[in-house]
Amino acid sequence: MSWVAYLAPIEQVSAGSAIISQQGAHCGHKGDWKANQAEEVNYANIFKNPSSYAGQSLTFGGKKFMVNRALDDMVMAQAGKEGVILQKSKTVIVCAHYVEGQVAGNVSARVDLVVRQLVDNGC
Repeated sequence: MSWVAYLAPIEQVSAGSAIISQQGAHCGHKGDWKANQAEEVNYANIFKNPSSYAGQSLTFGGKKFMVNRALDDMVMAQAGKEGVILQKSKTVIVCAHYVEGQVAGNVSARVDLVVRQLVDNGC
């Protein structure tokens, strides 16, 4: 299964999603994914010490998002009615961006579903 195929469940509830390696290499994306390579490397670096990012910001598509939750395997950031969700599996990070009118909880649940599928497949 290709990396992009794993993202299908997220596509229905988010503006865009991606899978990146734990070093920040872009593996694939669906939808309107606007993060550049430097931003994706930063997402990977966040998971080296996620608790230090709580209350800090991350950038997506050049826009700053405030990190309002930073756990060992999941980070959530928000800017107004938009948000970014990052969740780590054993080998990759699943990322999703949602916009006004989309529900953060739905996006988070789908990201978690994809991460569980990846883990079940050894990723």
